[in-house]
Amino acid sequence: MPADFRQLPSWQTLAKLAGNRRLASRDDELSILEPMSLGGLTVDMAKQLVSAEEWHSLLRLAEESNLQGAIERQFDGTFENRSEGKTVQHVRLRTPLASDEKLNDEVETERERMLDFAEGVRDGSLRGHTGRPISTVVNIGIGGSHLGPQVLVNAFPTSTIDVRFLANIDGLTLERTLRRLDPERTLVIVASKSFSTLEALENAGAVKSWFIERGAEGAIARQFIAVTERLDRAVAMGFSRESCFRLWGWTGGRYSIWSPIGLATAIAFGAPFFRAFLAGARKLDEHFRNADLADNLPIRLALTALWNSEFLDRGVHLVLPYDSRLAEIPTYLQQLELESNGKRVTADGDDIAGHTVPFIWGGEETNGQHAFHQFLLQGTRRFSADFVAVRTAPTRYDSHHRWLLANCFAQSEAMRFGNAPDTPPHRRVPGGTPSTTILFNELDAESIGAFLAMYEQKVFCLGHLWQINSFDQWGVELGKTLAEPIYEALAGSPTASHPATEPLIARIRNPGRD
Repeated sequence: MPADFRQLPSWQTLAKLAGNRRLASRDDELSILEPMSLGGLTVDMAKQLVSAEEWHSLLRLAEESNLQGAIERQFDGTFENRSEGKTVQHVRLRTPLASDEKLNDEVETERERMLDFAEGVRDGSLRGHTGRPISTVVNIGIGGSHLGPQVLVNAFPTSTIDVRFLANIDGLTLERTLRRLDPERTLVIVASKSFSTLEALENAGAVKSWFIERGAEGAIARQFIAVTERLDRAVAMGFSRESCFRLWGWTGGRYSIWSPIGLATAIAFGAPFFRAFLAGARKLDEHFRNADLADNLPIRLALTALWNSEFLDRGVHLVLPYDSRLAEIPTYLQQLELESNGKRVTADGDDIAGHTVPFIWGGEETNGQHAFHQFLLQGTRRFSADFVAVRTAPTRYDSHHRWLLANCFAQSEAMRFGNAPDTPPHRRVPGGTPSTTILFNELDAESIGAFLAMYEQKVFCLGHLWQINSFDQWGVELGKTLAEPIYEALAGSPTASHPATEPLIARIRNPGRD
């Protein structure tokens, strides 16, 4: 693959085809891509803007870039996160990899230990320090240590255990999370891969103080659990080794829901649920590794995303869930896609002469139809979209669910085909927006496991095609570094800050000064 991947013959062909499409205004034809079903999901791409010639060239790009070779390296455990000197093996958490059977066994052993603990909390054999059963779990973490478990808990709100999430470093959020908790019946999970994340440690310290203030010092040893790669740091902070569950350095936070990071989910819904969740992801992985390029769901998602963003100038991508249980999915996918592929240089450190990942956003529907769909349907920005819906719902209000599905299908149709060209200008909807509709047969552990794994593998494919490292996030570190002296300055330290920031610091320190 050449240093500048945009010099590949297939890339040049795609650029010409995109130019021809714009000149011919061929946006009313159906995509050639037939619907595919796998793992309880149906993925329908009929509303994408892809002709047979364009699709053939996209497949040729996948071949010329040796995407299949990258997939094989992922499944034999040798794919590299070069900027951090690590291999990328998070798939091992759900699908045993070809290399290192001992490590596969180690992962399984830790998973079973985590699931045994979860079942003990659920059945009451593991209790609080006064012998009372656990009724509430507080999961402390941020980013990948928080979003995955929160997605699942919100998608399946049937647990008998109250699971709360504390992520943001905001005192008001902390107070709301602790409101009406019983320290004798509350389990605290502190999830941080490095066990040095500011938000997680500050919140954990505050919650620990809250327990002590209520005379529940005995709960600290028994009811505080750590999930981390740095077991040494957790033990140094007072966690017993028996209360720690292990992460591995080859697991990035946004890829860690399959690990003991999922402990809160396992407590909420049980070990069988978590195993089914992993089984759904494993089914998707097997498909991804073995299916032909043309009939491979993650590859289809990746190639159409590349076509839309790179060649059809769709720099924005919407994720629109038409089911309140999936309301957190846009936020989850924001982190997965933007933190993974929001890069401006290749894995070799060369500048990219163009763009990579489009901006990802979205919201719960049909609420969004009464908020931002006016912008989508008649605005001037170009975008693409994924519509997500569930065929059935556990509600007796059948007409509500039919309306939900009708609106989902209607909005994708309106965005794609618009209305008649002779419609008066103020009513005219031009259409031409490509979209994919992902339909769950029913929302269960296996199908959502396949769904999340499908997007993970889509991100992997796009990272390879753009030649970027999808598994580091160095840009996140700068703001953390700059925050430290500002924090000290806000408390009165003379530590110097940037001149542009000093007036804001002065305003905080001297609120009465005009």
